[in-house]
Amino acid sequence: MKNKLRNENLDFVLSLATAQMKVGIRESGNSVGTLSNTYMDMVQDVGELKALLESADNKSLSQDTRSAAVDICDRFLERTIAGTIGFQFYDQLSQRLNNVSITLQDVKAVVATPDQEPTQVEWDNLRASIRQRYTNAKDHILLEKLEQGEDISSAVSAALQHQVDDIDLF
Repeated sequence: MKNKLRNENLDFVLSLATAQMKVGIRESGNSVGTLSNTYMDMVQDVGELKALLESADNKSLSQDTRSAAVDICDRFLERTIAGTIGFQFYDQLSQRLNNVSITLQDVKAVVATPDQEPTQVEWDNLRASIRQRYTNAKDHILLEKLEQGEDISSAVSAALQHQVDDIDLF
């Protein structure tokens, strides 16, 4: 009876946390998708404007005016691309939250039987499943540090010290 009550409450909390993350991921994903598409459209539009200015044989624009306009386009493109790089960090956050959501569902499945303690094999399989989903180096560091018995703060500090130089643009 005691295990059943514990498992019912654990099931509820895990389900609620999973559902909240899924709603948040889905809602923010739509907004970020729209925003990133808008950024990329703006980059394309300014690139076309720049090409038009560079190829223009327009007597109404002086060479200095055309050159200044091209410089403005170049600055706009640099700033927009720099802003777009920030979207990669949202993508990483979204992946992490999705991994947490899946892990919570997996934990729920492992402890689903009220009168039976999970076996070591079930816990080992859960950890292997978690390890397999992690594609980010910082997440691997977190996992390794926690498996080595470090506290959460130390594991987070170690992961945050890891620098990543490769930025992918959509």
